[in-house]
Amino acid sequence: MRELRKTGIDIIGDVPWGTHFCQFYQSKEDLIDILIPYFKSGLENNEFCLWVTSEPLGKKEAEEAMEKALPDFELYLKRGQIEIIPYTEWYIKDGVFNLQRVLNGWIDKLNQALARGYDGMKVTGNIAWLEKKDWESFTDYEKEINSVIGKYRMIAICTYSLDKCGANEIIDVVRNHQFTLIRRGGKWELVESAERKLAEEALRESEEHYRMQAENTRRSKDAFFSMLEDINESYKELEDLFMSLVKAMVNALDAKSPWTKGHSVRVAEYAEKIAKEIGLDENEMKNLQLAGLLHDIGKIGTYDYLLDKPAKLTDEEFDLVKRHPAQGATILTDIKQLKDIIPVIRHHHERIDGRGYPDGLEGEKIPLGARILHVADSFDSMTADRPYRSAPGKEYALLEFKRCNGTQFDPQAVEAFLRVLGKSQESDIFPLTVLLF
Repeated sequence: MRELRKTGIDIIGDVPWGTHFCQFYQSKEDLIDILIPYFKSGLENNEFCLWVTSEPLGKKEAEEAMEKALPDFELYLKRGQIEIIPYTEWYIKDGVFNLQRVLNGWIDKLNQALARGYDGMKVTGNIAWLEKKDWESFTDYEKEINSVIGKYRMIAICTYSLDKCGANEIIDVVRNHQFTLIRRGGKWELVESAERKLAEEALRESEEHYRMQAENTRRSKDAFFSMLEDINESYKELEDLFMSLVKAMVNALDAKSPWTKGHSVRVAEYAEKIAKEIGLDENEMKNLQLAGLLHDIGKIGTYDYLLDKPAKLTDEEFDLVKRHPAQGATILTDIKQLKDIIPVIRHHHERIDGRGYPDGLEGEKIPLGARILHVADSFDSMTADRPYRSAPGKEYALLEFKRCNGTQFDPQAVEAFLRVLGKSQESDIFPLTVLLF
């Protein structure tokens, strides 16, 4: 059984060595409320204590607060059981934060403490000094601490100003600590690891939806907690709702013409099955399904008069239609959550031989998702009626795949689709004999 140590913090109680957690604060009183009992219990239980300070609570104020809470504090200070130092003497040397130097510093201090007969070490560092340019390096440092601290007789609490943290910074902080302390309604509360994972997942998936709430966390601890509770209850529902809204939108777009009704949904289903047959992972299949639903989004409002034209399109009209992949990519470009599917939508009419559009890409320069989508889109187009012609039919589509395999179509995508169709013969998607060219 792992040895437990007193934290001095009522809501936390006892924790094992190797515990690494964080505190979001808004004032120096918040820091005093947590750190004074934390270090008091350390001094009273034969632990070496190291406190790295920064604004709003400097070294002098920290010492004065300890003296009020612990009458013998001066004795602990003189015999070296506690050190209180400013961040400029620990995190920053010559104006530079060096991850490995700081990590080695903690280990050196611990080894010295153990050699002097202390049971272990309690530490804290206030990160208010951190500049934006150093955030990525410091996040790597916190990640490294979190991964190795379990090997050492050390307990660490990192303190972050809630007012200086936006949504992305909060995600980084919570992800790299075992749990989080934050004050709500005048009382300290814990954010456990399960809530942390939900917060990270849902905020990354729904950054736009939660932007306002995330901004409020810089000013309000209550808003932060409300956001976590809301995410915990509704993340899955939001994801399902998003897909339902996308399907409703593309169905409305396709339904403008009886010739295209259901086209995007069918293309998405074909593309997803091809991706699964090829062996793409779940996230890639999900992205490809979404790209299939949205692949014709560039046709919104521009080509309505062409959809029902009873004659074959002129060259000029076809040039207009050929703009829709690039226009679709432009429409979606500001939606960060769709950044992975935008290249698939832009290039789903490229050809392996480089004679496609809009950019004339060839071979593997075309994203794999776009090559898959081209096969799925072409199959649905060749097996559906158009106002100027009847559907050429499934047999014709297969012959075209064979004729244009390696020129227009990607061989890997074609072969995978043929396997899908072969497996589906019992549901009458295709007669097996047709598959045997």
